[in-house]
Amino acid sequence: KPRKPWLWRVVLYMFAFNLIGLCRVFEDEENVEKLKLYLVGLIAADGHIEQNGYVTIAQKDKRFTYVIADLLARINMKVSSLFYDKSAGVWKIKIRDPVFYRYLFDMGLIAGRKCDRIVPPKIKPEKALPYIIGI
Repeated sequence: KPRKPWLWRVVLYMFAFNLIGLCRVFEDEENVEKLKLYLVGLIAADGHIEQNGYVTIAQKDKRFTYVIADLLARINMKVSSLFYDKSAGVWKIKIRDPVFYRYLFDMGLIAGRKCDRIVPPKIKPEKALPYIIGI
């Protein structure tokens, strides 16, 4: 068993981000779209959309949460709060961005804590890799 399992997660995340181009310049519209598709997958699997306009991402790994918050800041998306939820035992990022909120609905996500199904977005198969990595 590895002594630092978190290190392997960080390496895996960085490999995944590099694979889909997220470590490149964020002014490139194509890379911003890849990041958004990655976030759609991440939110579908480990987050939810609230009725009041907030989007929440929950993760047990504090380091990963900060990486995501940094990526959101790079594309000028406002993180409302980043905190540890003791009752759930996870770190949470709350996002309040009306444009991104609408984008998530357009991609097929539904509001509510948990849905009984995940509907993949209607995108071309060659553009699906960031979404799949997010899940």
